[in-house]
Formats: sequence, C-alpha cells, structure tokens
Amino acid sequence: MKRKLLTLSILVTMSLSAETFMGDGFGHSHKEAKKESLADLSFAIKSEVKSAVNKDVIVAGGEVDKSVSKVLKVSSDLPIIGSVFELSDFGSGYKAISTLDANKAKPLYEDKLKSLKKEIDTLLVQAKSENKAAQYRTYTQMLSLLDNYDRYRSVGVVLGVTGLVDPNISSSEVKLRIANLSESFTDLKQAMAFVTQGVKTKSIYVFPPKADGSNEATQFSKVAKSYLSQNLSSTKSMESAQAFLKGEYLVDKEGMNFSISVISKDREVLFSNAVRLDEAAFSRYTYKPKSIDFDKLLHDDLIVKSKMKARLKTANGDEDLLFVAGDTVRLFAKLNNRGYFYLVGHVEQDGKKFSYLVDLSEVEGETKFVQHVDAEDANRWMMLGEFDVESPFGIESMQMIASSKKITKLPKHYYDEDSGYHVLGKDPRKVAVATRGLKKKMSRTAQVAEAVLMFTTMEK
Repeated sequence: MKRKLLTLSILVTMSLSAETFMGDGFGHSHKEAKKESLADLSFAIKSEVKSAVNKDVIVAGGEVDKSVSKVLKVSSDLPIIGSVFELSDFGSGYKAISTLDANKAKPLYEDKLKSLKKEIDTLLVQAKSENKAAQYRTYTQMLSLLDNYDRYRSVGVVLGVTGLVDPNISSSEVKLRIANLSESFTDLKQAMAFVTQGVKTKSIYVFPPKADGSNEATQFSKVAKSYLSQNLSSTKSMESAQAFLKGEYLVDKEGMNFSISVISKDREVLFSNAVRLDEAAFSRYTYKPKSIDFDKLLHDDLIVKSKMKARLKTANGDEDLLFVAGDTVRLFAKLNNRGYFYLVGHVEQDGKKFSYLVDLSEVEGETKFVQHVDAEDANRWMMLGEFDVESPFGIESMQMIASSKKITKLPKHYYDEDSGYHVLGKDPRKVAVATRGLKKKMSRTAQVAEAVLMFTTMEK
C-alpha cells in the first residue's frame, strides 16, 4: 500500500504543485459571501484531484491498481486553511474571492498533518495499556483524528506535500477495533442509538448514510437516517445546521460495519464512531445500491480540468441526497463564466428507465432547453425551479452540459405524450455516453464543463 500511495502522490504532485486555487462567492453579508467562496474553493480542489488521479495507475511490479482513487477521500467539504479573502460590494450584496496559494499553504498542511499523526500515534500507544471500556473511548477519539487526517491529507497531496509518513494505524483498522470492542447489534434502532451516544453538538443536519463507493441512498439509508435523527439534536434545514452527520457502511459475509462522522461548518471532524451490525439488523431493508454501475459511469470521467466550471446542487446540497413523497426539491446551477448549458435527466425506476431533456423555460422551440448565463450572473447560484417528489420512485440523476459558446445543437429527442417528457432514449447508460461524447466534440471549439447530481426518491 505504501508503494501505491507514493505513486499516487507523485502523479498528483506533478500535475498540481505550485498552483493557486480560487473560489468565488456571493451573499447578502460578508459572512455568507466568505462561506460560499470557501465552498467554491473546496470544490475547485476536489475537481483538480479528480482531474489528476487516473482510474488505472501502474504500481510497483507493473500491476494495475483500479482502487487507487479510493486512497484520497475526495469530498466537496474538504478542510481549507491558509486562504486569504478579498471582499467587495456587488450590487445588492457582497462578493468574496478566496485564494489558496499552494506554496504558502503547504507548510500549514504539513504542520497540521504532523500534529494529527503525533496525536494518533500517542493514543495508539495509550490504548495498549487500557481496559476495554477505556480502549473504546480512546479508539473513538482516534477515529475522529484519523478522519480529519485523511481529509487534510487529500488537500495536502493536491498542494504538493510530499514525504508524508502516515499514522501507524488506518481509519478502517480503528473502525474494526471499535466494532470488536462493542457488542454486535441485531436491532438497527438500538445500534443507531449506540453509535450516536457521546455526540454533544446541537442542530445537526443528518445525511442518509451511503454504501462504500456509492452516491446512491438506499432503503436502509432512509431508515438509518431516521433513527440517527431521533437520537440527536437534529435539524431539517441545512442552512440552520451547526454541523453535519455523514455515515458510511460496508457489508461483508459476517454483517455490516457502520460508521459516522459529525463535521462542523468549518469542515473539522468533531466526532466519529463505528458499530457492528448483525445481518438481522439490516437484511429486511434494501441496502445494496441498485445503480452502482450507472453511478460510476456518471461520476467518473468528468472533464473537469477546464476553465469552464459547472455545478449543480439542491437546497440540501449535492451529495447523499434522499427525498421522500411530498418533498419539494429546489434545483440550483452555477457557471464560473458566462456561457450556456442544458440538463439531461436520467430516470431509473422499477420497470421504467429513460433519459430526457429538462425544460428550463416556457418558450417554444429548442431554446427552452438551453439556459444562458451572462457575465453578471456568473459564479452565482441560479434557481432553476422547484420539483415535487411523486411516484414512481427510484434513482434520478441530472447531467449538466455547459459550454462557453452558444449551444445550437442538442441530442436527438422526441416528445412522449404518455410521460410528458422530451425523451432522448430508453437506456440512460447509452444516453449518458452519447451526451458526454457530444460535449467532447464541443470542446474543440469551446470551453466545456459537466456536473452531475444523483438523488433517490422514496415513499414516506
């Protein structure tokens, strides 16, 4: 594994060292504008990681390691330290530009990583002489530090930090030790109460836990989210949240490893814990992602190393999305420069699969599918509309295709009277590849970008 890490570090460092990363944000106050610019900066770094890390990396011995991209924990809420802000009045609000200079930030991340490693290794030695109860508390503390270490490491490697010596234990190993020190639960509700005990933070927004390597929420995700929320001081609004809970699970032959992390608004891990579930605790629910291949198709191979940046989100963010019947989904889009874009929706429901062009205005003709972003609206979130969640339920994805030049040609489509959609095809996988191919052809004459949003809809 150390050889693989070294290979990946060299790969990313060669591409990204000595760079300056920037994020733009707008808001009604300086605080809101700074928050948005930091989120944009974090997303820019995430994009650079995805652009630099190849799916197949040749490691020592000539082997191809297809899982190497998992080494970096790529998340849109990566921790940022050492950024500087430039604030200015802008129309009815404020504009903030956050800048992170790689050369200036590298030593800050190096110091942070060394400090975290020292704390982790000290706790590891301490745990050896403790009884089981004390060990459990030490390992949960260690897991929070390791979660933070992994996130800071992701940014550090992007900035060109080299020569890192990782802690003497990994987060996966700590999760296993925590699970072995606690009982294995046969009741999901009790397990969620156990894994959240010790959380002191108030007003937490709970995301649905997701299967390792997937962006899809499952029936198990929905039930686990409900039980987690009951045991916490939780909120249904991301805007009012003081922290966010994210969960992950991995099923093996003997049961499930389930872990959570509570993350502050400043992107620091405040609390982590893990628990072991017997099959009886989760087998009654659907827990395997149904669309993992399509998920990978949409999220892999995005052309992100471009001057044009595109983003999609909902009022509940852009990751780990789950909506139930009766919910209203507010959809937002953003381009960093003036340009044009259109959206392709992909529906994967029981007995129904198709892709369609999304109406973005009420005008007639092909222009109804294309949205123009002028210079004044660049880098601002634009609300595209509200969508009611109703049956049939399933997995839905939005693929955003953007260009700096006017889009005059759209994929072939037809109006389906039964569904009311402008359908592109009945196989979302083929449509996704076709639209991506169209985008790549456009890239010869224009700056292009792509964004993807996946969410699950269910009954209440």
